[in-house]
Amino acid sequence: MAASVLGIDEQPVLSSECKWKILEQSDGQKGTLFLTSLNKLVFVTSLGLLSKKYRKSHSIDAGSVINARIEERAFGLGRCLVVEWNCEGTPLTYRYEGIEKAEDWVGRITELMKAGREIDRAYERIIRLIKSQEATSFDDIAEIITSVQPEFANKTRLDKDQNIVDFLSRCVDQGLVEGFIDTNNRHFTHLTAYKQKTGVRREKEIIKTVVMVSCSYCGSLMPNTSLFCPNCGARRKA
Repeated sequence: MAASVLGIDEQPVLSSECKWKILEQSDGQKGTLFLTSLNKLVFVTSLGLLSKKYRKSHSIDAGSVINARIEERAFGLGRCLVVEWNCEGTPLTYRYEGIEKAEDWVGRITELMKAGREIDRAYERIIRLIKSQEATSFDDIAEIITSVQPEFANKTRLDKDQNIVDFLSRCVDQGLVEGFIDTNNRHFTHLTAYKQKTGVRREKEIIKTVVMVSCSYCGSLMPNTSLFCPNCGARRKA
């Protein structure tokens, strides 16, 4: 989840034709296994395409991978990649057969696991920072993101601010922090610290800023809480 929160671009960095199956099941599917810079291990069946939401595919967050290893296939039929994944507290094991140089895959998955943990730590640092003070500037948040995603520093200020607004909005939606976003002054005000400083006790006395986002289809602005664009009626993309 952290990876998506920090807005890392989706770019397949490695792929291989293979067969996938859950070890506990005998059936399998043929398709392509992708390892993406979004910290995702994605298996796309021969019937599906690698879309933005990975429709008709199987997706694993590499940050949730417990272990990736190589095993010998039955009857000496080569080697395969085995991935152990923690899915909401339930351990699952997947086998990917037909991959050449499985050792490279183990190395790349291990790299993504480490990167995912670094992003998680950065994510936690931002949350702690927000909770420790009344207002947190966009620049402070951008500095933490850049520490684990150096390419973030090359973005324009407008793009940085939009990514940070999206990040903060998701944090609020997930109930990780309470507060409101001030896009004009480029900071996030933590509600609890604000109340403690000003002595405000009633939440209705707090004015919450409405964050506006652009419709992906017509470009019109709409509140980030809206499910449908008021201009063209299209459903807002997550």
